[in-house]
Amino acid sequence: MKTTTLCFLLAVVLSSPGCSDRPVSEGPDPETNPQSSTTVTLTGVITEKNDMVPVDGGVTMSLRTGNGHVESLTFPSLFTYPPPSQATVDLYSKISPVKVGDRVRIVGKREDGGIALVDLEILENR
Repeated sequence: MKTTTLCFLLAVVLSSPGCSDRPVSEGPDPETNPQSSTTVTLTGVITEKNDMVPVDGGVTMSLRTGNGHVESLTFPSLFTYPPPSQATVDLYSKISPVKVGDRVRIVGKREDGGIALVDLEILENR
């Protein structure tokens, strides 16, 4: 009987919501903890490019950073419904001329399978 009562009280205490007046957070706040943000900016050299946009696909590229780490970059198909935003079309116009060996700076969102491109700039090779 004492064990049952003790287990019941323990269950009530552990399942209570607590008494903090702070709002519940779904995860780290990027404004107070910049390391928690999934947005990344990288500079490196394109070592591989596979542009399948002309045949209803996306673009995948490999970027070798200054420390030798290789990141996978992704860009979606333009053949979507609803149609892509003008910003997406404009980004493809920056991606299209990129060649293997180009030095670039990218901004993207880290996702499963790589970094989804948000912006790209071709830099002068130095």
